[in-house]
Amino acid sequence: SKVYFANFRKIELPEDALDKSIPTDPIKMGSLIREIMKEERIYTLRASVCFSSQSAFIRIIDIPSKLSMNEAFNYVSDPSSTLQIPIPINKTDFDITETKIKYKGANNTELKKYLLTSIPKKSMSTVLEMLKEADLDIITADIGYTCQLRLIANDINQLKDNEYIVMLELMSEFTQVIISDSSGPVS
Repeated sequence: SKVYFANFRKIELPEDALDKSIPTDPIKMGSLIREIMKEERIYTLRASVCFSSQSAFIRIIDIPSKLSMNEAFNYVSDPSSTLQIPIPINKTDFDITETKIKYKGANNTELKKYLLTSIPKKSMSTVLEMLKEADLDIITADIGYTCQLRLIANDINQLKDNEYIVMLELMSEFTQVIISDSSGPVS
């Protein structure tokens, strides 16, 4: 693993320093970040974190369209809901993003598609511990694809009905395909 800093100095990390882009030893990694910031004279108290797609669970889910955003969030959190997710959602930090796509499901129930994005709480705790060791507060936490979509936000906002942008995130273990309409990711 390689890390590049402001003056493009390359730092080689040991092979076992990261597991799915998450530090295996947050104290050592936090100390390294603090040390490099001091050497490079980077003066800040806050940081934004971008998780790799391979460290996240991302899926389109169906939620009854009659629910408000808060009710939809609670629906996903509720283990007794009919929603089937192949991960223990209570062990993740997650968010849902509403899409424009609605359809009729079983029993003629109107459903709406949402994008579910989650990070294991253990991974988030590790990153927070690393930032604490580096004397940094977290501002935001994102997934790689959301940062990439932000770069083309103007193009996304100009899409008309039934127009989509397809983004491929090519990684060594898999390729992630994100399909976005003017409201954001839909698949």
